[in-house]
Amino acid sequence: MHHKGIENDLQVFKVPGAFEIPGAVTQILKNNNDINAIVTLGCVIKGETAHFEYICSSVTNSISKLSLEANIPIIYGILTAYNFEQALERSDPNRKNKGGEVMQAAIDTIKTWSEI
Repeated sequence: MHHKGIENDLQVFKVPGAFEIPGAVTQILKNNNDINAIVTLGCVIKGETAHFEYICSSVTNSISKLSLEANIPIIYGILTAYNFEQALERSDPNRKNKGGEVMQAAIDTIKTWSEI
């Protein structure tokens, strides 16, 4: 899935982990008035402890809350995988391409919101 657009129109902000994504989204919403959507991308891979469940739940709930309060679409693109191989398969542009799917969701949601 390739989206025609100007790569310079995209801003990428990197954070150290999935837990930091909602905070970054909050800062983006506070400090940027010229954006059309936010796409959150990340991956949490299950380990041997309950940490996976806590992080996934917290990040999902936080992004959901932010998306309900924002005036722009916030798209959830956090992969939750049981192992590294599953994460690679889901993120590979030539296979499941979840990144492409969430980018398409952002484009579609921007269009829908402009019609509402």
